[in-house]
Amino acid sequence: MKIQDFNERLKDSILIADGAMGSLLHEAVGPQRCFDELNSTEPEAVFRVHQAYIDAGAQIIETNTFGANRFKLEPLGLADEVQKLNGRGVKIAREARDSAAREILVAGSIGPLGIGVQAVIRSPTKFWPSSASKHWLSRSAASISTSLNIFLH
Repeated sequence: MKIQDFNERLKDSILIADGAMGSLLHEAVGPQRCFDELNSTEPEAVFRVHQAYIDAGAQIIETNTFGANRFKLEPLGLADEVQKLNGRGVKIAREARDSAAREILVAGSIGPLGIGVQAVIRSPTKFWPSSASKHWLSRSAASISTSLNIFLH
């Protein structure tokens, strides 16, 4: 779907999106160190959450990738998994979309980098806008290569 088509749909109707992916994943599989990691370790649980939102009437589902960036994954030893976790998150959402009986849009969920002001003050070159943009783009590349409809930030 082209952005013009999406904007036209918004002129004519309200689109219903899903809700708190992490809350439902917590309910389904319990506490986790990182819900984005479930894209690899528990993909069926992620798929079921997408299905539940579709069954509830969502027209847009978000990928389970809100925190899947290098800055948030690095302390967990998952920094090298950014592309994999984002790609798997998109793939699972697309599979849920494809299994639906009606048109569903898939939105790439991109949350904040998860860095505080103090970290930027301590290491300004690490977090300089061009560096942060590079990390955002590396994340987005995995999502774009698997054809999302939209990004939500």
